[in-house]
Amino acid sequence: MAAVRRRLAVMTVFLPRENLFFLEEWLRYHVAIGFGHVYLYDNSGSRFLDCGNNLEVTARNKRGEAVYRLLAHLDDAAVARELDGLLAPFERRGFVTRVPWQPRDGEGRITYGQVDAFLDYVRRFRHESEWTSFTDLDEFVVPVRHPGMTEVLDELVQRKATYVRMPQRCFASRFDDRGQPVARVLDIARCSDWPAPSFGPKALIRNDTLRSRWSGRFDSIHTPAARGRPADRLWEPDLLRFNHYKFNQWELDWVAANLGHPLVLDREDRNMARFAPAMAALDL
Repeated sequence: MAAVRRRLAVMTVFLPRENLFFLEEWLRYHVAIGFGHVYLYDNSGSRFLDCGNNLEVTARNKRGEAVYRLLAHLDDAAVARELDGLLAPFERRGFVTRVPWQPRDGEGRITYGQVDAFLDYVRRFRHESEWTSFTDLDEFVVPVRHPGMTEVLDELVQRKATYVRMPQRCFASRFDDRGQPVARVLDIARCSDWPAPSFGPKALIRNDTLRSRWSGRFDSIHTPAARGRPADRLWEPDLLRFNHYKFNQWELDWVAANLGHPLVLDREDRNMARFAPAMAALDL
């Protein structure tokens, strides 16, 4: 078993054609707040997502955003070159491990395979860090009452916690009303103050408790399987949350229709702007 080399990692599966516009900011942010390493499961070549959305046909994701059409002028090789250039400084500094991730469905098409990617991470990389947060690239982990993640981890160790469920704060989408990517996600301030506890939480988990096999009906990307007592698990929105930047009108209508709650982006939150100087100061 390899020795633990980092305190904190973040892991995500991403589709470059959707996230190339936002990846550098997302990486800078998480490194600046204290994530020592990022594991990027690169889903290049995927046209068919697990949700049943065929991007090659519709050119849009499930929220109606034209994520494929935006880079339709570039073939996959050109997108890969753009990605290589963006990631190069992070990889040189040892901040990023990129994992090619092209699982196939029954018809041989490259699909997303998010749950399998998480399990692959647990099997291959869990010994390289003490803690891991599992998120998406439209989600930014926010230390609410601490200046960064180092202080969050210090508190968790002191309290002997092993698992933190993070509620989401719902923000406007990273794509504007014309379907174009915004210049900077940190500038998005419109949000809702209704993050229900059961509405799509994510988790920060101590790696030595992670399970490499999920079997229960409650295991999911929102509540990954882990060992531990209920008393070791925290739910404290004033300690840790994530900002979720996806709520266009389609998503708001879906929430109202499926969860029975209106979600109105009638509040303003600029909490993450406090990290902008640290992001700019990163030596890459």
